[in-house]
Amino acid sequence: MVMGAPSEDTRHLAQRYDRMRREAEAQAIEVSKRQARVRETLGNPENVMKLKSAETKLQDLKSNMAILGKEATVAMTTVEAQQQRLTLQRLIAMVEASVSEGINPKPVLQNQGANHDAEQESHCGKLHVRAVATLEPKCLIPKQDGLNNKLQLFGDSSPSSTQPEPLEIGD
Repeated sequence: MVMGAPSEDTRHLAQRYDRMRREAEAQAIEVSKRQARVRETLGNPENVMKLKSAETKLQDLKSNMAILGKEATVAMTTVEAQQQRLTLQRLIAMVEASVSEGINPKPVLQNQGANHDAEQESHCGKLHVRAVATLEPKCLIPKQDGLNNKLQLFGDSSPSSTQPEPLEIGD
């Protein structure tokens, strides 16, 4: 797991987005109540003014949520890229260590792949619960066609594994 500033920034952005989303939901309820009051009082100028103010505040919250959502998405993408680079570096080091010890790296990589798949499944299941409450985190699951399931580590120009296809978890 990536630790440090990008990870903390992402966490803070997600928390701010969640707080702002709750505010927007409360404001939408307020707008709905004020619309009902305007209909009941047949256009009382004071109620109309309060309704316009509540609608403006709701619109501001929505636009701020859109901006914050974009920032959070960029931050999450950065953290994900760091995690992928770190994982690749660890795999390369593991393969190099096993080769230098005279061990065939294939069983080691297969074991790591099985561990990763199990972790990915459990992690994606946990994200589903948070997806409803926050930024709808995405989880990458490799798409396998059953033909080419090999891991490509070194500059082989012919792809020997399929690229991960994003699978969105959430609504």
